[in-house]
Amino acid sequence: MHQDTTTISFYGAYQEDPENDKGPRPTYGYSKDSRGDLKQVLLSLGVSGDGGLPLRMGLHDGNRSDTVDIPEAIEQSVTLGLGGLRGIVADSKAYTPRTLGLCRDTGMGLVTLVPRTCAIRQEVETWGQKQVSLPLLLEKPGKRRFDAARRWYGRSVTRQVEVENGQGHVNLAPIRFVAV
Repeated sequence: MHQDTTTISFYGAYQEDPENDKGPRPTYGYSKDSRGDLKQVLLSLGVSGDGGLPLRMGLHDGNRSDTVDIPEAIEQSVTLGLGGLRGIVADSKAYTPRTLGLCRDTGMGLVTLVPRTCAIRQEVETWGQKQVSLPLLLEKPGKRRFDAARRWYGRSVTRQVEVENGQGHVNLAPIRFVAV
């Protein structure tokens, strides 16, 4: 499953009714187009990896943090029992001990950019810069008969990193990282 978060911007005036308002509240936040003057909501969409069919959707307040939304999306996906669920794709804000713990507990994969501040990223980047060529990790035939094979080069390493379990305890656990 591919998980993507998109910010939707709203224009105009909206009447607030706290007693009857159950839906997401358009709120001011940091938009990707650097327009702090626009209201927005967070749309979280999970789609199948084999055709992009929508599997789950979340709609949240515009100022909701991705560090909260991604773990919730994982839990919802598991609760829904989505067949063929294999992984989630998210931005670097998904790299948290809680998200890593959920992925480990549920067997779900996570594809994300590891933040620059993490030692594992620095270690793999330093190793990669010293290489003339990177080892072949994966090769797949082209999508059509005359297309060239698709190749991914990089390194796969397993390291002990902090993960958080469902009770909020943080422990070290082996996590596989792939640098491509």
